Amino acid sequence: SPDETLHVHKGSAGSIASSSDSVLTLENSGTAILQFLTPNSNSNQIRFGDPQDNGAGYIDYNHDTSVLSIGVNGPEKMRIDSSGKIGIGDSSPDALLSIKGDSEGAETPSIRLKDGSDTREAWISNWSGDLILANGGDDNTPHCKIQMYDGNVITFSTANTERARFTSDGYFGVG
Repeated sequence: SPDETLHVHKGSAGSIASSSDSVLTLENSGTAILQFLTPNSNSNQIRFGDPQDNGAGYIDYNHDTSVLSIGVNGPEKMRIDSSGKIGIGDSSPDALLSIKGDSEGAETPSIRLKDGSDTREAWISNWSGDLILANGGDDNTPHCKIQMYDGNVITFSTANTERARFTSDGYFGVG
């Protein structure tokens, strides 16, 4: 239809592209929905949504650093570096997979493993330096939990109640 357009241009006033950008823009009724651009000589980007709106998502590949980054609603959310390390919320991953961000034991765990057939889940979290391994349902209530505290204590819980504890001096308590 006449209101669906395809533009190939080299920069234009009012667009995200500068005069040195090479751009392919797909529009629908005057609103950019997809752009391919080269913001500088060492980077290529694909932008999704209206680039004038900070809600647009993007994929950026930097030729100099061999880094692929993905952003949503403005800032970078995920990165894959030249060695294959993946950072989620971490722009300098120092492990094969590095997840950085606020997490806790059940409602917002670092990793949520869901069963494919029902509502059972397992969670892995780093909560202020404490490792939490838990399982439960989709109600975010732990059924069983092991918590390894940064202060050299390990606790074991069932029914969301602590049942046993190892202390840093080697003592083990039950109940």
